[in-house]
Amino acid sequence: MANPKQLKYLKQGVKVWNKWLNDNPNTEIDLSDTDLSEMDLCEANLIKAKLDNTNLKKSKLKLADLREAHLYNVDLSEADLREIYLYKAMLSSTNLSHANLTEANLVEANLSGANLSYAELKNANLKNASLIRASLKGAKFEGAMLKGANLEGEEIVGIDFSEHNINKVNFNGAKFYKAKLNEANLRGFNLSETSLEEASLAKADLSKANLLLAYLSKADLSQSNLSGTDLRAVYMVDANLSDSDLSIADLRAAVLSGSNFKGANLSGADLSSISKSEANKSGIRRGVLYVRLDNADLSGANLSKANLSDAYLTGANLSEANLSKVNFSKANLTGANLRNANLSDANFCNANLRNADLRKANLNNTNFENANLTDTKRTKLTNCYIATAVYNDPDCSEVICFKRFRDFYLSKYKLGKFLIKKYYKYSPAIASKMNSEKTNTLIRKALFNPLYKIVKSTVR
Repeated sequence: MANPKQLKYLKQGVKVWNKWLNDNPNTEIDLSDTDLSEMDLCEANLIKAKLDNTNLKKSKLKLADLREAHLYNVDLSEADLREIYLYKAMLSSTNLSHANLTEANLVEANLSGANLSYAELKNANLKNASLIRASLKGAKFEGAMLKGANLEGEEIVGIDFSEHNINKVNFNGAKFYKAKLNEANLRGFNLSETSLEEASLAKADLSKANLLLAYLSKADLSQSNLSGTDLRAVYMVDANLSDSDLSIADLRAAVLSGSNFKGANLSGADLSSISKSEANKSGIRRGVLYVRLDNADLSGANLSKANLSDAYLTGANLSEANLSKVNFSKANLTGANLRNANLSDANFCNANLRNADLRKANLNNTNFENANLTDTKRTKLTNCYIATAVYNDPDCSEVICFKRFRDFYLSKYKLGKFLIKKYYKYSPAIASKMNSEKTNTLIRKALFNPLYKIVKSTVR
């Protein structure tokens, strides 16, 4: 309950109140459970005051000092709180709807469960504030600082920050664990180092946002717009990115293991490794600087012209994906599923494709130079008539090597295609007449064995 003596001084005006407090510096202020609605308390000294359950609706508290004050379950709706000092204040379950908190200092304030719907927070400082389960519907954050703020469990369904100067809104390091941000407009936001674990961001607009080093494990980003977004070194394990737009996004050094990219657009995205110098400059301290997409589902995704050099794609599902002109140089695709994928003009130079499934893939002009193709599954290789006749075994290593050279190298070039076409026009007839073992041995030793040594150096 409010202290009657203190309440008496307060109702005489701020000047009288502040003077009395100045004369009684060690006084513990208790103004709880009282009605102070519409009262003018501008510049009032209420440091560490107990105001729990107090009615301050439509009150004027501009420039008031309420640092470390207790304001649990207080009604501050429609109050004028411009430039108020609420450092480390307890505001849990407080009603701040339609309140004006322009340039308010809310550093480390506890606003868990508070109602901030339609509040004005222009240029407010919410650094390290707790906004767990707070209601932010319609709140305005132009120029607000939310670095390190905790928005765990926040429900911000459909919130749109686009009307304000979003480039000045700073969510750096904020915590959005299990937050509901479906259809939120966060275009261009600074969300670097934020924690969005298990957050729901379906259909959200995050285009050109900064998500450097953000934590998005198990987050739902289905149908979201991440075009041109900075996702360097993001941790997005087991996330749902199905049908999302990641075109020209920067995903270097991202950890995307087990994530669902089914039907996603990653055209022009950069999924390559990052240099040590850039990593140090960007604050990336992680030891692994290449993209991890092991066991990720990229089936049907559009990755045309994407850069996946050095990427780790073991066990990834890339079936029916558009991988035209993708750079896979030095990538690890061990056991990856590339069945029915479009690999035309893709670069697999020095890539590891051991045990990968390439059946029915479009390999037009695909570069497999120095790639490891050991035990890859491919559409059954067509006969190599003359080589088979020379070695008398269609499945021997030499014949298999010539078939691979034909399908993965010669077929890329116009001249190669011309030679293959002529070869199959005349080779069956020639092979049918190669019945002399002695002649075949001479041809094998004089021509095919030396040729095999040359071809073997590029086909493994």
